[in-house]
Amino acid sequence: MQSPFTGFHDPDTAEELVQRVISDPEEARWRSGRALSRSTHPDVRGHAVRLLNSYLKDPESDIEIRTAYRITLALRLLQRPLPPDDVEITRGYGARFRPESTEAFSYANEEEFPVIDVHVHPKEPDGTLLTELLYAGIRHAVILATDTDPVDLEREEIRDMIYANYTRSDVADYMNFDEVLQQIGDSLYSPGHVTNQDIADWIDDYPGQLTGFGSVDLCRDPAYVEKTLTWLSQRPFRGIKLLPFSQFFNPETNENMDLLMSWCRRQHWTILTHSGCAPGVFEDPLMNPDSKPSLWAGAASRYPDVPIILAHFGAYGRKHRGYWFEDALDTMRKHENIWADTAAVWGMMSEEDVIKKIRTSVGFDRVLFGSDYPVSRVMPGKTAGVVRYYLANVLLTDDEKRKILYDNAAALLNLK
Repeated sequence: MQSPFTGFHDPDTAEELVQRVISDPEEARWRSGRALSRSTHPDVRGHAVRLLNSYLKDPESDIEIRTAYRITLALRLLQRPLPPDDVEITRGYGARFRPESTEAFSYANEEEFPVIDVHVHPKEPDGTLLTELLYAGIRHAVILATDTDPVDLEREEIRDMIYANYTRSDVADYMNFDEVLQQIGDSLYSPGHVTNQDIADWIDDYPGQLTGFGSVDLCRDPAYVEKTLTWLSQRPFRGIKLLPFSQFFNPETNENMDLLMSWCRRQHWTILTHSGCAPGVFEDPLMNPDSKPSLWAGAASRYPDVPIILAHFGAYGRKHRGYWFEDALDTMRKHENIWADTAAVWGMMSEEDVIKKIRTSVGFDRVLFGSDYPVSRVMPGKTAGVVRYYLANVLLTDDEKRKILYDNAAALLNLK
């Protein structure tokens, strides 16, 4: 078959590729698994699966847990199909339709309606992710790192903070505290997490289609934060992704906030921070008080030239959807450097009351499209279905749709 990938020079034997998975450094969790997923040779892929499984099943292998995670991740990536025949993926750019393709959606043409997605977690192999963005008409995507570590839970002050939230929440009615810590710890280091090095690898491969936001664990000491920000500044990152609930910091009181904001000012970085409820035990707002949008008011006032994006518009949550939406609007109204994305709250954007509140309070000049990929894959039509959802929204004017889907992000990130 004709390979959909061009410009890559990876070893072509299963043994070489698998050995790279085993020996990759801890900070490069996806690198060799992605290389495996780009192989178009069925024999190589099948042999790699057998070799990887042998490491997991061999009681004598004594592999370290983080190596086991890389193996598990590589096996999952190998289960995904290669891109369809009408797509080609080129190192240095990204995905394009082949000239003879007849499958392109009408709005995938950049000249008609380009789309910029500011909220993508690259938790799929190259072929799956880039093809899905292409079929959605997404010209450019911001991909996000996650700097979290279960070692944070070993600190007494963090456990005390979690316990104080726990005793006030409904979670205490159905889960004991040890179970809560276990669930949180498991979520802080999983095969799906994408590291700063992983994001650097992605944007090195596809700078024409991807922009990278790194991440820094703000509950750590200033020396760690400084070291991480220095590393990020030496690579083509454009922003910082933060998760107050799993990086255990309050944006209003964190000792590293001015350090971070001053770096963002110098580097011209944008901050994208989770806001609203969050998965697992953090669905309960009382377990997740640090994700309240207005906690960013102080930093926004001190650093008015640093853009801050409130991911999920303060509204994320299955049980408490929209919990801090109005708090987000009020914070945006008071601070012109605060923006919001619509990741994972697309349904809210079809509610007349929500559209009216946005239109009459802050307008749509600081509202950004986010798919929250791979969450968007649950929608009919996957990520393309989410884009179609916006294009078909009768509550939004054509001008507002274009602002959300393209113009605002293009101006903010200088992607025109």
